[in-house]
Amino acid sequence: NWQVIYSGGQANRTEAGATSLLPLERAASSQSLHFPLPFLSGLLSNSDISIQFIGQEQLDSSLANHIRVQNTFASQPSWQSLSEFTISDIWLDASTSLPLKISRIRRDDGGWTPKIPISISYSNYQTVSGVRYPFTIQEFITDTLWATTTIQSVNFNTGLTDANFPLTQGGN
Repeated sequence: NWQVIYSGGQANRTEAGATSLLPLERAASSQSLHFPLPFLSGLLSNSDISIQFIGQEQLDSSLANHIRVQNTFASQPSWQSLSEFTISDIWLDASTSLPLKISRIRRDDGGWTPKIPISISYSNYQTVSGVRYPFTIQEFITDTLWATTTIQSVNFNTGLTDANFPLTQGGN
């Protein structure tokens, strides 16, 4: 068993009781996409995000608006070298604007480590507390289905705090 925690621009991996700080490049390129709402709301609240409309495309049986987002780190010049690690492609259903798919390239370093294409597809949307939420989530790694998650129930605002997600500070 292991866990990876992303918070405040950092990422840690805990395995067998030992916690290690992940490289900044991994933190920038690996935010969890399994639950799209926090990812998308983070984009909308970040003034450093660049949004580019790629065009309409057919995605499975749906017409989708394809957009590309990237954190420019314009307000944090010392982090601008991480910008290329934050590129994500998002496909939104053209009729509902619900996310159908989000993809990105996961990397640990510049040109020295493999680029791993990751994509998450969302379907079976249901309304929970006035929010449409995907109850089927599929993760693809290098275009191969790696996992399918079927959600049984969703609850919002259940009392979690930052203390539930400890981070180790420091490192390289």
